[in-house]
Amino acid sequence: MTRANGQVDLDLDRERRSLAPAHRGLAFASCVVGRAMFATVGFDGMIHLRRAVDGALVRTLDHGGFIFSVGASTDGSRLLAVGNDALSLWDIASGERIWGESDLGVGFHVWGALSRDGRFAVAVGEGPHLYRWTFAAGGPRRERFDLDFGRLIGTCGLMAVAIIDDATMAVATAAGEVRRVDLATSVSTLLHATHESGVRASMISPNGRRLLSFSENGLTAVFDLQAGGLCTPDAIANAVVPAACFTPDDDLVWVDGEGALHVEPATD
Repeated sequence: MTRANGQVDLDLDRERRSLAPAHRGLAFASCVVGRAMFATVGFDGMIHLRRAVDGALVRTLDHGGFIFSVGASTDGSRLLAVGNDALSLWDIASGERIWGESDLGVGFHVWGALSRDGRFAVAVGEGPHLYRWTFAAGGPRRERFDLDFGRLIGTCGLMAVAIIDDATMAVATAAGEVRRVDLATSVSTLLHATHESGVRASMISPNGRRLLSFSENGLTAVFDLQAGGLCTPDAIANAVVPAACFTPDDDLVWVDGEGALHVEPATD
């Protein structure tokens, strides 16, 4: 669990411990890295890789500026950090920064996601566009997709993106909308507008069926991509839930307004 003061807590076997080092300033996001590690990032630009079994620090990487989102490939071999109008892609085994691009023209506030196989990355930011980088021999190929979101509200504009498949993205806004985008046509469809506030992060469940998102006002939503409707558990929908995520086993984990950790096991 990441905290506003930069501290990161590990809840293990119903015991909670504070991990060192803490981030300097807000610890904003985290992600699972394979099954053996997790990463936390903050506004200090640092990425702390830690062992899942005990929280011990494995390696610290420097993105070089504010980080708003972080994600890893399913096998845990690649990690993407996004923020400060920059992206950086890391090789987990060596700690080498294998690709990076700054001054993207996307905006200081930029969110991104890495595909499950690490083959491409996407990003959204302060304008009505989505960017995709496809990693291939000879260097990444960058594409821009103009979205039909209309006038964006707030400084951030677009605030989160999740990859549904190669041609379909879930993009959220600072106004609290979550939309499905078809990159072949750049046409979007509203999934829901539950949040009514900026969406801090979103992710697809490992089985590809559910879309999770949580916002600045403590509202968390789960959307069934197959059924086409919200499927947020009552325990989450009726409570202040500042953060949530899916585990590699498709369990849903969330933190309530009092800081207690909850787990809802995956269902078939």
